[in-house]
Amino acid sequence: MSLTATKAEIDCAHSDAAAARSVILVAGMHRSGTSVFTRTLSLLGCSLPKTTLSTVWESRVVIRLNEHMLASAGCGWDDWKPFDADWLSNRMARSFRGRAEATLRDEFGSASLCVLKDPRLCRLLPVWLDASENLGIAPVVILPIRNPLEVAASLEARDGIDLSIGQLLWLRYVLDAEHASRGFRRALFRYDHLIADWRAVVEGLSETLGISWPRPLAAAAIDVEPCISPTKRHHQMDDAGVFGDPTLSSWLKSTFEILSRWTQGEIKESDAAELDRIRSNFDDAAGLFTRTALASRPLFHQRLAKLETKLEKRDVRIRTLTAKLAAKRNRMTAERRWPVTRPLRLMARVSRRLRQMTAL
Repeated sequence: MSLTATKAEIDCAHSDAAAARSVILVAGMHRSGTSVFTRTLSLLGCSLPKTTLSTVWESRVVIRLNEHMLASAGCGWDDWKPFDADWLSNRMARSFRGRAEATLRDEFGSASLCVLKDPRLCRLLPVWLDASENLGIAPVVILPIRNPLEVAASLEARDGIDLSIGQLLWLRYVLDAEHASRGFRRALFRYDHLIADWRAVVEGLSETLGISWPRPLAAAAIDVEPCISPTKRHHQMDDAGVFGDPTLSSWLKSTFEILSRWTQGEIKESDAAELDRIRSNFDDAAGLFTRTALASRPLFHQRLAKLETKLEKRDVRIRTLTAKLAAKRNRMTAERRWPVTRPLRLMARVSRRLRQMTAL
């Protein structure tokens, strides 16, 4: 279910296993199961950041810092172009490393086994790896891998991003995360394997990485299982859909094939060189895909306009139903009061008659 990419990394895993403190960096592409996986690790006893958002299990502070770093590098989370080669060595990046160190101290305190998740880590791993080591915290990188067609479909449903753009983003994120994590303690797993058998995945990660989860699986199961359900996986596609589609990039197919094999422990000596070749070619050609992005913008804005119209209609419907409900409540209240106040109304009529008779 999981593996390290090389024997050297396996040896590194066991030599670092006794380190006083470790931080697990979950570096997975958006919509790749990073949230459910991070929640699972937290239920197994890993410490979450202090400012964690419970819906996505990410730190507000880390998200902000990563967004600032991406902007400093001239891109955003939805950009597939490579970073400027000089960015990681310039003064601004060094300043961000210091801020990342301070963030790790503030977010985790003295916790011995921490977990940090943000898909943007895929593109910013060098900063966080350096920051962790500078603090004497052993970094551990876990890369969730999901079928790129499922990821693209999920991004389209959530953000209206064109499928072709979603595929480019998947390729950029996984290539950068794999490349930056080489030589560090790391492991990969498939998102669909996590959904099918989470115990096997976390046990495999424990063995591969030399990590003992603070909470036993048997005790954590009652909390983990409600969080992991096949019904929560909204986009399911067979891997054959990737390899059998002639319109998909050979880079995407090859990258997915290699990383999928790695999650099963099937590693070829040529794999790393092939991934480097794909990444280098992708870097050189990334600017050409700008036309694809521009072409997709009208479609994106059409979908956004439709969504806004749908939301406006929903709001009108909600206001109408709210008004009807309020009117119905008023009628029901009046109907309930009518029998109760009948004696008072009779007394009021008698009182009026007596006043009239007295006046005569």
